[in-house]
Amino acid sequence: MDPKNPVLFALNNHYIKIILGTVKLSLEGSGMSKDVPVGLAVAEKLVGLILIIIGAIVAYYSINPPAGDISQFSGMFTAAGLVIVAIGIFLVIAKTE
Repeated sequence: MDPKNPVLFALNNHYIKIILGTVKLSLEGSGMSKDVPVGLAVAEKLVGLILIIIGAIVAYYSINPPAGDISQFSGMFTAAGLVIVAIGIFLVIAKTE
């Protein structure tokens, strides 16, 4: 391993390197490599986790709402919470490019 380009994770021919504030995803021998800013990758995953938490809270408290005028809209808010959770999951599992 080269000390100027430390390998963060390696498995078979796939590896992830941190180089001067970017993450380098490489497939050795294939000529494929992508540089992704570290801040962008971290921000995307963090926003995804926050959306999952907010969506779960909205869906949980909308399933059994208190009696009153707003209880007739509980299905709409539960669906909105589940959509927010789905968007958050997508952001967490999506590959940053």
